[in-house]
Amino acid sequence: MMGLIEYTRLEAEKANAPRSNPNDTSQFTVTMKAPAGISDVHLMSGRAVSVPADRLVAMTVEDSKPLLGIGWTQNNLNVENHREGIAG
Repeated sequence: MMGLIEYTRLEAEKANAPRSNPNDTSQFTVTMKAPAGISDVHLMSGRAVSVPADRLVAMTVEDSKPLLGIGWTQNNLNVENHREGIAG
């Protein structure tokens, strides 16, 4: 069983580890289609995205999971062929 000091040390390492840039499009592996009427979305990674007219948004698998339960659908487009607008 892990002691409190070891647990705290491991959590501190996680907190200080370099984080990936949420706007780095090379990490995107899924293209999702937004429900009609959605103009912006804030993803779990912290990324804010303006949904384009075609409603297709490229994102990571982790960002897509919560959206599946609220009406977003996975699109089978190749992510390399579609990039979306990013709102800062």
